[in-house]
Formats: sequence, structure tokens, C-alpha cells
Amino acid sequence: MQWKHASSPPPKKFRAVKSAHKVLLTVFFEVQDPLLVEFLEHRKSIYSDVYCEAFRRLRSSIKNKRPGLLTEGVVLLHNSARPHVSRVTQMELDKFKWETLDHPPYSPDMSPCDSHVFGPQKKHLKGKRFNSGDVLKDTVKHWVSSQPQEFWEQGILRLVHQWDRCAQAYGIYFE
Repeated sequence: MQWKHASSPPPKKFRAVKSAHKVLLTVFFEVQDPLLVEFLEHRKSIYSDVYCEAFRRLRSSIKNKRPGLLTEGVVLLHNSARPHVSRVTQMELDKFKWETLDHPPYSPDMSPCDSHVFGPQKKHLKGKRFNSGDVLKDTVKHWVSSQPQEFWEQGILRLVHQWDRCAQAYGIYFE
């Protein structure tokens, strides 16, 4: 409430501009470059079957981009999210003969890949507004594809370094 004179103009009401919906991005990458970049359909959740479908697309992408990688062995970093640890997911990984690196639950120390990719990406997107999810997706795909090989290599090396630090700390958190 405001005390105003009767002839004062009414207060201006500002309308928030509606932004695009949130979009979930999944990036599978290795030392040289991203292997698979995809977005979850709007209003769809990640369940084991959706996650396993992503593995099949990842396997196909690896076959096309780095065929030798499948024979050398694929190692995935997993946390304890339900789609990661479900029986269906484990059976799919066994079928592909892929190995997983599990990290301790709720461990902020073991997410260097997330912060390596998504931190700089958030900086790139900061302050930008998108009229549609498609424009956002195109912008993100362009950003991912424009990163040099050194960017992806640093992410993997950082993972190895953090993994080693966690093992040496015997489960004690560190900064």
C-alpha cells in the first residue's frame, strides 16, 4: 500500500518475461572430445530404460568416432543415482562389457567432470535469454563443439587427480 494523491498515476506493474523451460543436458566425453551430447525430452524423467537407451546411442557414437575405444574398454563415472545403480542398467553395462567408477554418495569431491564442463558452460550462458528450448540447445551444442581438445583432456586428468586424492584421503572430505 502507498499513500498517494488521488490524481497520481497508478503504479507500473512489470511483467516477467517468460523464459524457455529448463533443459537437461547429458555429455559423455573422453580425452579428445565429446562422444555424445544430448538433451532429455521436455517433461521426461531419467529412468533406467532412458539411461540404457543413452548407452546404446553412446555405443553407436563410439563405434563411429573411435572404433578402437570399444575394444580398449569404456569406463563410466557413476554416482549412486537410481538409474545408475539399477539392475537394468547394470545388465546393460555387463552386456557391453563396460566398467564403472563408482564414487562415494554425497561426495562433492568426486564431481570434477561436472564442474569442469558445466561450470564454464554456465559462465558462457550467464545473462543470456532464450526464446525457445531449441535456441538454447543449439547454443549449448555450439559451445560444446567449440571447446578444444585440451579442454576435454584437462577434464579427464582432473578426474584422475581427484580420484587419487579421494583414495588417499580414505573417505575424509577435503578442499
